[in-house]
Amino acid sequence: MFIYMIVESVKCNRDWGLTRRTTHVYPVRLDGPGAASGKENENLRVQLDGLQATIDEASFCADDCSLAELQISLDLAREALPKSEYTAAISALEQISIDAKAAVTAVDFAACDNTANYRGNFISRGLSAGFTVHDRYLYPDSYVLYEGPVRVGVQDPL
Repeated sequence: MFIYMIVESVKCNRDWGLTRRTTHVYPVRLDGPGAASGKENENLRVQLDGLQATIDEASFCADDCSLAELQISLDLAREALPKSEYTAAISALEQISIDAKAAVTAVDFAACDNTANYRGNFISRGLSAGFTVHDRYLYPDSYVLYEGPVRVGVQDPL
């Protein structure tokens, strides 16, 4: 059986942050009955692989310089995690969201099909992976609010 994790809603109708009680990967439930506890490494690997796959897919249409910046941030996160440098990994993953949010759609993703929504995908995936590292590695035994750097929602539309 394969479980595919899809970023459904990184903000879960909250304005600024996430806590462990939110469902940040779907359909895997990490707390409560039927939890997939102990799968943190697998969950994070799938999220990081999803970011890489999105970079690879967008390479056919997006600005090379912008994708290079996203790749550098992803590589930094991947290098920090095995060293237990969780704060550095979170910063690198958040940088993906920051860079994607700052991207000028008309230039960076102009040649991309709008339905692919690469910009939104990078914002969501970066925040979701950052939240996973924060929640499952940096604060594994407590419910510490994650306040991501990018405000995504109705108040600040893409």
